[in-house]
Amino acid sequence: MKNLKQSLLILIIGLIPAMQAQSATVDFTADSRSLEVGETLEFSIFATGFDELAGGTIDFGISTPSYVSVDDVLVDSRWDFDPKKGELNGSTWKGIAFDSFFNEPLIGDGLIATVSITGVQAGNITLTLLDSSSFFSKTVALNTTDIINSAGFNVSVESPSSIPVPASVWFLGSALFGLVGLRRKNFEK
Repeated sequence: MKNLKQSLLILIIGLIPAMQAQSATVDFTADSRSLEVGETLEFSIFATGFDELAGGTIDFGISTPSYVSVDDVLVDSRWDFDPKKGELNGSTWKGIAFDSFFNEPLIGDGLIATVSITGVQAGNITLTLLDSSSFFSKTVALNTTDIINSAGFNVSVESPSSIPVPASVWFLGSALFGLVGLRRKNFEK
């Protein structure tokens, strides 16, 4: 009976960190997941459920980087110490850095950064947070693989839609054609 109690206690103690790690996530959020070539789409990198997040770096992959251009990365102002926008390296946007050196760490939910992309070529892309990202707290070590949502964020870049010809243009055209016909008929008499 004593061994059973010890085993149960060890199991419970082992599950507590796993339960805490699963509650904190970093993921992409956006109002839309599609844009036309030439249009801009903004999405956020958002932290949810943190007991304490003091900073880190974020890397995300772009499945087909030729379909979009990353125009801007704006690290939220709450991250006050030396924020960095990062840069494209192949198919990876590397090094979005954020740190709360002077401000209090994030507790709960909050914005890390906003990213603007522009559609360059029609097609589908997937944005994925990468394991090379890192997050830290002032008191607790954070395991990146438990925090990031690696399911991916799908974006559809579509060809610009053709502009429909309004009915009034068709009406005007047919009226002009009719007037030309009447004039010709009157001219022949």
